[in-house]
Amino acid sequence: MTSHRFKTSARLAAAALFALLTGQPALAAPNNPAAAQSSDAAPGGWEVLDGSSPLTHAVSISAIRESTKPLINTIGAGETASLVLRCSDRELVVYVNWPEVVNRDGENFAGQAKTFAIWRIDDGKILSNFWTISDTGTAAGEFGTRGAIKLLTPLVHARQLVVRLSGRMTQDAVFDLDGIAEIAPKVTGACGVSLAG
Repeated sequence: MTSHRFKTSARLAAAALFALLTGQPALAAPNNPAAAQSSDAAPGGWEVLDGSSPLTHAVSISAIRESTKPLINTIGAGETASLVLRCSDRELVVYVNWPEVVNRDGENFAGQAKTFAIWRIDDGKILSNFWTISDTGTAAGEFGTRGAIKLLTPLVHARQLVVRLSGRMTQDAVFDLDGIAEIAPKVTGACGVSLAG
């Protein structure tokens, strides 16, 4: 029961962020079925939110996939991590929402906070690099189109992604990537970019 509550709060937070970025309602009104977005329609358990920016009319789309098992959040309760693919105002981002504040392991020349991320795609070799930390401190990834394409491209034909990040403790999140081959082109297409290979 506790993990469901945190899973729901993560979805609500993602929906609120989407609403803030697009000006669309965060949640569909219960008596308006036309406004409801069914996550069942998205392949492989992905939750897809789409709309447009009221200011620029640019298409906005977010695809969210929760980790297969909960991790431990800041207060010691179970909470899933989320893999997020998003295009907003023609900027592509790929990041992982983490259930606790991630460690700050450095910064780039522009002063952006970085964390050391380790990941593996399917049974391939273990990869590592510094990922940018979000303003909230609870997400890390590539927050610009060029880096997002580089991170996303090898995932398109993969079955699984395992990400290790550190906060109060070091944890591994496992993401089932079923459906990503269908989801990723929709997100990148909204940004006017395509994935190589």
